[in-house]
Formats: sequence, C-alpha cells, structure tokens
Amino acid sequence: MAKSPNMTSERTDRHDIDEQEFVLDLKMTDKDLLSMFRLDFEEAEKYTNNLLHTSDDRAQDVRELGEKVFKGEYYNAGDLYDHQVPYVDNRIFVSIDTDIPKLTSKVPEPVAKSQNMTDSGKRYAQRFQKVLEDGWVRWGIMDEIPTALLHLFLAKRVGVMKGRFDPDQGERGEIVWEAVLPENIVIPKTKPSKNPSFVGEWIEMTLDDIIDKFGNREEVLGHYGYKVGTEKQLTRRVSVLELHFTYRDRKSKKLAEGVAHILDWTIVLGKMRTPNWIYDDDNIARRNHLEMARKPYMFFGFRNLNFGRQTLDDTSYLEQSLPLQDVVNKRGRQIVENADQAVSGVVYNTQAITPEEIEELTGDPNERVGVNGDVRGAAARLPAVQLQAWVFD
Repeated sequence: MAKSPNMTSERTDRHDIDEQEFVLDLKMTDKDLLSMFRLDFEEAEKYTNNLLHTSDDRAQDVRELGEKVFKGEYYNAGDLYDHQVPYVDNRIFVSIDTDIPKLTSKVPEPVAKSQNMTDSGKRYAQRFQKVLEDGWVRWGIMDEIPTALLHLFLAKRVGVMKGRFDPDQGERGEIVWEAVLPENIVIPKTKPSKNPSFVGEWIEMTLDDIIDKFGNREEVLGHYGYKVGTEKQLTRRVSVLELHFTYRDRKSKKLAEGVAHILDWTIVLGKMRTPNWIYDDDNIARRNHLEMARKPYMFFGFRNLNFGRQTLDDTSYLEQSLPLQDVVNKRGRQIVENADQAVSGVVYNTQAITPEEIEELTGDPNERVGVNGDVRGAAARLPAVQLQAWVFD
C-alpha cells in the first residue's frame, strides 16, 4: 500500500468543527486506524437507527415507510377482506410532486462582484461569474438537487449531495455533484451547523473495480477465499466504506482532513489526506478558496424540524401528515363501499330456479331465464338505499 504524507493546515482554531476529534498520524498502521474509528462509527450507526425507528408496523424505519407512502404501497393487504379494494387518495404524493418543482425552479446561482469596482475589475468579475455559471451547469448541480430534496421529503430526515472528481468525464476529468442515498451515509451525533468529525459512505463496487482502483489484488481476493480471480468472482459486488474524517496531526498539532477506504473493517484499501485540496511543497495550503479543507458533502434539512441535536431532522412533514392521509384513505374506502352496497340487489326463490342456474346468470338485459311455477315469485329486486349527502360532498 502506498504511503500517504501527513496533512497539515495553517488553521488551528476550532471554528465549525465538531467537538470530537481524532489525533493521529496517517502513517500509522492499518490496524491502529481501524481500531480508532470502528467504535465511533458503530455508535453513530446505532444512534441513527434508533432515531429513525418507527412504531408503525408497516415498515421497519421511517425511511422505508416514507417510500411506501410516496408510492401508495403502505396499506396492509391482510387488513382487507377479499371483496375490498385498497383505496389510496395519495395527497402526500401530490404535495411532494408539487413542492419540489416550486423549490427548484429558482435555485441561487454563483455571483461574482468586483471589489474595487473599476472597469477592468467589473469585466474580470463578469468573466469569472460566467466560468462559475458554466461550472454550475457542467457539474450537474441543478440536475441533482431535486433528487436530494425528494430524499428529504420522503422522511429520510436529510438530503445529501456529494462532490467528487470524475477522471472519465471530459478531456482532463471533471468535478461532478451527485445526490447520495441517505441510507448509505453515516455521521455522528453532530450539531447541524458543525463540520462532522467524520462522514462515512457505503459505496457498492465490484472486486474488479476495487482492485483496479486500489491494487491489493492478492489481499482482496484472499479476503473472500479466492485465489485466481475468475470473471464471475471479479464481478461480485461488495460494500466499501469511504470514510472522510477530521483529525489533528500528531506531529504538527494542526487540524486536517483525511480519507480512507475500508473493506469489511478488515482491510484498509487506502488512506491519504483529502485530495480535494491544493497543497504547496511545504504541505501548507495557500491557494484555496476556503480557509480549511472540508468534507465533500452538502446536507439539506428543515431548520424548523430540527432541535439542533444532530444533522438529521427530528421528524419530517411526511410523518406529521401521515395520520391525516390515513383518515383520507379510510373515509374514501368507506364511501366506495357504501356506494357499492347502495346498488339494488336481487333475491331468488330456489324452488323456482336452482342455485346452479343462479350462478350462471349474468344480468344481461337480453338474457332469457326459465323458472318453475309463478314467474312473479321466482325473484324479487331489493330497492337501492339512498346515499347520504356527505357521500357526494
């Protein structure tokens, strides 16, 4: 495994950094690195699972429930009789489908202004803003924001976007922004305004992709009991943890950002200081827009639904609207069933017509029926019940 240099920074204060920090040296052994992060990571996963737990028997957690509600699949078929049809008047779907286009129709875009307000400064600012606007479109931010907002509306409690460099786009690679499923993200209990001490993302990759990106062929294949690495074995998909973390360099005592890729909490595929930063020869960053490197994630949330204890919201609009949606569905099904029962029915005299013959009747106006005895005593039609006015309202 290639060694990664220590990361240092000129910034030494604690502004916008989570209270928890890791003191380490990136040249430390893989075993020490795993033991340092694993406990905190598992505690963060446990905390998130408890936060998202729901007592609703229709789903295991609120994220699963949110998807079922959005798709109108959250009713229990076992609660209905065979003659009943599931009734869903999905007001929540209509609301979300209406709100997201409104919220994304005019998203703030980058603006550049000249500081000295001279003609040359203004022209430079206009050209620079044009570059930013082109990048705004080229990076795909506008295409991914609706997806991140949809995740937020679906009771996933947070919307997440990630920026990364894609070497396969364009002639020299390109920055891309992507919406990330919140289920794949793990963050500690951190105040929304703080920079989390770590952000973990579960990424699905084939063994072939892992080996191509990180090397370690024998170690990776041996981990799964493979020796040669056949085509079928190499196409096996597994989860790799991409862990971005803030740490204080043990030697320089400076705050820094690092990233590691971990396989099954057993193999460290690679570790290094964050690549999303420009470093000078003396390892002191001077040519960056931000004062300090940040994790490549943006988190979306509703401030009025967050008590300020963690990045994830404490509730969601979908969860608060679900009881009303249940009432709408229940009343709608009652109206449908009442309307069905209000249709006039027919009672047959089994002495005039046999049950087998009754089963063959279709109700066709041109149907011809023969009975034994008096026709007037063979069948009787029950009058329809007049529906209440509130049914029509």
